[in-house]
Order: sequence, then structure tokens, then C-alpha cells
Amino acid sequence: MANPSWMPSRLEPGFNATPLSSDDLRRKLEHALDSITWKGSFVATADDKEDPDIFVNDVGPIRLPLSELQAKDLVNKSHQAPFGKGSETIVDTSVRNTWELNPDQFQIRNPQWNAFLDKLLQKMAGTLGIHAPVSAELYKMLLYEKGAMFKAHTDTEKIPGMFGTLVICLPSPHEGGDVILRHGGQVRKFTSSTTEMSSVSWYSDVSHEVLPVTSGYRFVLTYNLAMDSAAALPSATALLRDQSRELRQALESWSHEVKTGRREAEPLYYVLEHKYTEANISLKHLKTIDQARVQCLQMLCSELDFDLFLTTLEKKDIGTAEGGYGYDKYDDYYDEDDEEEDDDEDGHHDIEDIIDTEYTAKFIFDLAGNKIVSSVEFGEDDVIQEDAFGDEPDKEEYEGYMGNSVSDIVVFIYKNINRRTRDRRQHIGIGNPTCHCVRSQSTLSQRYQAIQALTEATEEARLFQAEAFNSLWIPVFQDLTTLLEKHRTSLTTPLWRGAYQSLLRQYLLIFVGKEPQKHNVAIRRVSCRCGDCSALNSFLANPGQRIGRFPVGKQRRQHLHRQLDDNYIDCTHETDRRGNPQTLVVTKTSKHFDNAAAKWSQRRLQAESQLSAFDQAKLRVLLSDQYDEIMDMKFLLPVANQQREVDMARWRDGLKPDNDNDNDRNSN
Repeated sequence: MANPSWMPSRLEPGFNATPLSSDDLRRKLEHALDSITWKGSFVATADDKEDPDIFVNDVGPIRLPLSELQAKDLVNKSHQAPFGKGSETIVDTSVRNTWELNPDQFQIRNPQWNAFLDKLLQKMAGTLGIHAPVSAELYKMLLYEKGAMFKAHTDTEKIPGMFGTLVICLPSPHEGGDVILRHGGQVRKFTSSTTEMSSVSWYSDVSHEVLPVTSGYRFVLTYNLAMDSAAALPSATALLRDQSRELRQALESWSHEVKTGRREAEPLYYVLEHKYTEANISLKHLKTIDQARVQCLQMLCSELDFDLFLTTLEKKDIGTAEGGYGYDKYDDYYDEDDEEEDDDEDGHHDIEDIIDTEYTAKFIFDLAGNKIVSSVEFGEDDVIQEDAFGDEPDKEEYEGYMGNSVSDIVVFIYKNINRRTRDRRQHIGIGNPTCHCVRSQSTLSQRYQAIQALTEATEEARLFQAEAFNSLWIPVFQDLTTLLEKHRTSLTTPLWRGAYQSLLRQYLLIFVGKEPQKHNVAIRRVSCRCGDCSALNSFLANPGQRIGRFPVGKQRRQHLHRQLDDNYIDCTHETDRRGNPQTLVVTKTSKHFDNAAAKWSQRRLQAESQLSAFDQAKLRVLLSDQYDEIMDMKFLLPVANQQREVDMARWRDGLKPDNDNDNDRNSN
């Protein structure tokens, strides 16, 4: 689960400062975690279908899927959607760019719609963990055209008793417009169907954003979800807090004992219910009850200064087994007079005498599933549950014998358990030695000393994984300036300046990366290697050719058509029916570039947020003459864009762009 370094800032009522034995602490944690059950999710989805039979004033009946012609008619009758900022309601298309119609501008004429809505609400409420009557009030009709989006936000209470939002996505051809929902460290993505109705609902305290629509129109109805205002309103956070009181007290007791020196800051391990492979170990892939327990741990560990990880455990028993006579797979003994004897080489073997037992956390992952460290040894008492590994091995390795006599046979028995650990990143065997050294220190002061010994090796930063920066290096270097001053180390020391300059520059190069350009975004090729597809691939590989024409017969055109669609090629294609044979016309598009550019912009915004968290006055001293270049990330931009960024910065400062100054000088 984690290694607490600091005492919690406040203790729950009933906190018990009486010292706990190791057994008492494990039993208390086990009972608290086992008592957490699956209550619900912070988001619910459904694909139930019913045509609402919408009639829009001055437009008429709306037929589904929505046509481009009717979409344009709706835009003409709509207004820009505002959003709440503090106590104000404002329109800012850089934050929210959406068309909306109010309920008095349209009607839902299907008489079965309310019955459909009641069934949908009952299903959604069950997924959200709500078992009380829920009502839905129609709020808006929204239309997202190309470029429309809504940046991350949480919903405000619009009606009494409101606890959430329901969005019903109506059939309409479009691309993009995915909804990204975040809560408690989890991220979910909802993609609306272009041909069928689909719905999504969430609690009001869930952060969500609508990504830009890249083509077509995203067409939705939004409802405010409410319960009896006299009752306590549910929320995604409440789902966790209701079940975590006992666990909070156990963690606070543990933290208090570490803080007061009664207990060493050692990790503990709790076995999850389900099995997982190393390929799918992450919070979002955990099943039901496991996810509920880890979510509660995640919330409390964040508040109480614990670290939380997922890991795979291995127990290895090493000992001797009797050779020469068979054992069946159920460990039943066969006498030498039995008719059938198992081959010792193939059967299961019991250990007669255990020589040694080894416990190892094979790999440790963060909650996103990134592999952080490997081969961390632990003791049997570090596992919260008793007899967590059971009796049956997952695997055994058997070293055979020669002759018919009894001889020493080594049996290696492995039991893998997928589980979650609160390891404080101690005794680590990570591949990168700098990460290993820094992570192995349990306090920031110790990490300062580790980094001080390693600053001359900052060229290793180019070898770091992208997530290692956000999860370890950036937070450590943000706090390090305080420790430098505490140790009376000048911020102008060349060693430290070089460390900060190298680390932050490599962070931007590795995590954010160079800004993508249209000419350097690879275009996918088709997988077929026939003559027609080879000609098609030559066209796709040519950055200077935007439109390709392929005069071939019908079957060959259909083959190219299928290849383009099956391989998701970034293009449109149509048939020019003039001439014989007719011509397949393929036009390259920029969808893949647009996606790459959008992801790059998101990474840049995240990096800007990380850099802004530094003490800027101290950072300016540490980065010296590289401060502006690193903060503006100029070296990530193409040359032409660098000048544009400089001009924009000068304009914001009230100065003329450089080219204007050149013109002024030339005119004098």
C-alpha cells in the first residue's frame, strides 16, 4: 500500500493512539479492506434506443440520423452555449464552442419517450450505485460542429437536488467529440455512435471534457439528474468515503506509529480477489471489487501521504523431493506395485524438506500500469492476509534423477499473486541507476543527498521514460529548491544549474516532444502487395502528391476501396465515372495529423502546468539564460513557429513584433 513519511494533518474522531502490534495492524487493515464492497461507478453508459421524434420551431421534424442540411438549419436557430465561471455566466469559444437550443425552442413528440427515459434512468442509477428514485429534467439540445469542444470542467447545480448529468447522443455522422471523464485518478472515455443512440451519465463532481469534433455534427440532448432534495445527494466521492472510514482509521494509526518512531516505514501487501496478467495491471483494468478497494486506497493514500502501487508477487519454496516413484497431479502417492506409475519428470512433486523460501515482488507498477521497478524482496509478515499464497503451486521446476535409488531432487515452486502494494520504493532493482538511487530514499532529505551525488550524471535524463518525469523527477525537483536553501547551497552553483537545465530540457523533449508537422506525420500504407496496391502505396508515400487517380476496373476499384477502409488510411475516395475504365480518386486528408497535433497540445499543456508549479523566482536563477527558452518550449517548435511565438510574446508585452521594428528602422 504505502510507506507514510508524514503524520496526517488531522485525525478522524475515534483515532486510537494505542500502539498496535504488527498482527493487530494487519488484521485491522484486512478487515477494513475486506469490508469494502462494489457500490457503483462514477460514470454509466447505455445503448438503449428510442427515436424522440424531435420537432424544432421554425425548422420542423428532425429525422435521424441527422442530415447535414438539417444540422445547418439547427445552427441557424441556435445560440452559442455559455458556461459558468465563478458567479458569472459567460460565452468564451476558447473554452466552450457549442451551439445550443433551449427546451422552449423544440418539442419531443414521441409519447413513449418518458417511459423509455424512466427505464434508462433506472439502469443508469444502478450502475452509479444509486437505489433511490431519480428524475431527469431536460436542459438543452446541443450541436457540436467541426472544431466544437468543451474544456475540462465539473457541473454546477442547476436545479434543486441535482447530483449528475445525463447526455443522450442522437444518431449523427461525425468524428471526434469523445467525452473524457476523470475522477479519483481514473479516466474513462465515452465515444458516441454515429448511427445509433448512445447515452452517458456521471456525477456532478466528475471532471469531464468534450474533445474537438473533427468532422460532421455531434447531436445531443442533455438532462439534469436529481433526487429528493431533502435526502443527502450522492456523488462519486461519497461512494468512496462512505466505505472508507474504517480504512482511514487504520491508515492513520499506521501513519502515527511511523511518525512517532514506534514502527519502521516498511511496505505492506494486500492480495486482490482476481487474477491479472502483467499486460493488464492498471487501475482501469481492475475488476469490480478490486477496483473499489484500490479506489478507496488511492483517495486515502493521497490525503495521508502514502504511496500506492500494483505489483505481482512470487513465492518460491526450494527443497528436496523423493524421486523414483510416481505421484499423480493431485499429490496422491502411488505404491511401486500399482499398475500405472507416473513419470517423475512429468508429474507433480511434493517437497519433503523445505530448504529455503523466497518472497519477491517481481514487478511494481504505478496505477496507470507503467512498470516502475522490479525484483523487490519482502517477508511473509509483510502480506496482510494469512496464507495468501495457498498450497497449490502455479508452476514447478523439477531437476530429475539418475538410477533407481532415492536422490536429492530440487523442486522450485512458484506462486504468482497479482496484488497491490504500498511500497515506499525501497530496495529497488530498476534498470536506470539514477532512478533506482533516488527512489530508494524514503524522505525528501535523503533524496536530496542521493541527487547531489548523481547530478554529474544528468545526461542520464535522456534515458528516462516519459512517465518517470511526471511521477518522480519533476515533483522532486519542484521541492528541491527548499532543501538546497536549507543545506545552504547556492542556486547559482554550476552543478545544480546544469542539473535543472538538463532535466527540464530532456523532460520537454521526451514527454512533450517536437511539435508535429504535416510533412513529417507518417501516412499509413495498405497491407496488400498486389500491383494496384503497390501503386496506391507509392502515392501514399509521396508527400508532394495530394490526389491520386487510379483508372481500373470495378473489381480492382472495390479491392482498393476495401484496402483503404480496412487499413484506416487517412483519405477520402470516390469514383469518377467518366471514361472506361472508371477512375478511383483518392484524396489525402489530415485526420492523423490533427490527432497527433491535439495530443501534442495536451502534453504541452500538462508540461506548462508542471513548470508553473515551480517557484518561478528560484527557477529563473537555476535556469539562468535558458529560462525563457525552456518555459516557452521554443526548441520544440519548427523554425517558422518559433518566430511566431516570439512575436506573440512581444505583442503581449506591448512591444512591436521584430519585423515591425525592422520596418521602423528601414523607414528612418
